Amino acid sequence: MAFSHVASSLVLFTLTSSSLLFLQPHPTNANSLIDCHFDKIYNFGDSLSDTGNLIREKPIGPTTAYAKLPYGETFFKHATGRPSNGRLMIDFIAQASGLPFLNPYLEKDADFKHGVNFAVTGAAALTTEDLAKMNIIDTLTNSSLEVQLGQTIQDATNLVPQVVAAIISGVRRVIVSFGAVKVVVPGIFPNGCFPIYLTLFQTNDSSAYDKHRCLKDTNAFANYHNEKLQEAIQELKKEYPDVVIVYGDYYRAFLWLFDHAVELGFDGKTTQKACCGIGGDYNFSLTNMCSSEVPVCPNPNRFISWDGIHLTEAAYKRMAEWLINNIVPKLQCCN
Repeated sequence: MAFSHVASSLVLFTLTSSSLLFLQPHPTNANSLIDCHFDKIYNFGDSLSDTGNLIREKPIGPTTAYAKLPYGETFFKHATGRPSNGRLMIDFIAQASGLPFLNPYLEKDADFKHGVNFAVTGAAALTTEDLAKMNIIDTLTNSSLEVQLGQTIQDATNLVPQVVAAIISGVRRVIVSFGAVKVVVPGIFPNGCFPIYLTLFQTNDSSAYDKHRCLKDTNAFANYHNEKLQEAIQELKKEYPDVVIVYGDYYRAFLWLFDHAVELGFDGKTTQKACCGIGGDYNFSLTNMCSSEVPVCPNPNRFISWDGIHLTEAAYKRMAEWLINNIVPKLQCCN
């Protein structure tokens, strides 16, 4: 599928280590995304923004948990392939831009007038071939490198330069090949606050946790990745001085959500528990993950984590609001 009218389009890359590209169409005094007058969104990414591609990939997709309730139960009332109980950040970004939800590119006879979503759950910045050379097995989860790839934190840290280089290469290609002029490149979450990691690396050593009761080492890895990504973005700015390139701070957005959880309407006692899950201190088990056979909390809008790996619609909504407010002034849509 070819890009059309790219100057009035918004292109997003939302991989595990992800890049998000905004393209400016018309001069305007922008206070919100809708003021930028984007008429299309093209999204590339993984489970953070998959709106239904994986479940259409046969033979595995239709059999995954994402193809069945309780996924999608809150907003859509049926499973759409989104790894959450409802809308994702990409959905809220589309709505904030005054556009409809993005249809997945594998949806037959879909309307792509306002863009298309290429995101597929399990996608990664590095290719399957590159990962195989390092004896890393491809998976269908959107967890960070230690869990997703079965490696140590140090192994994951050693991969960061390659991952960042792959992200920057993708951003450069969109700038050169498709004419992107507004680019936002997001980092990754503080995954040490997520039930999956808190469960896998649970310890009685109190020094392993920070003030949020999140894992220090896992978050240190995320910080390292984000720092290297920001350094690479600064170099890319020098390469393309006429392109506005902005870092999208998923890390700070999540911590803001975490710090203000109660006042934002979340249950302060469940900020590190999965809504859909069972077992342990974090309501999460790798051997019995969220599915139609697993209990679901009666009030997912009070939970931050949906299934221990992905967030609830309520959490994604708040994060999208923070992210949009943070990046819109930097996009210089009035220039």
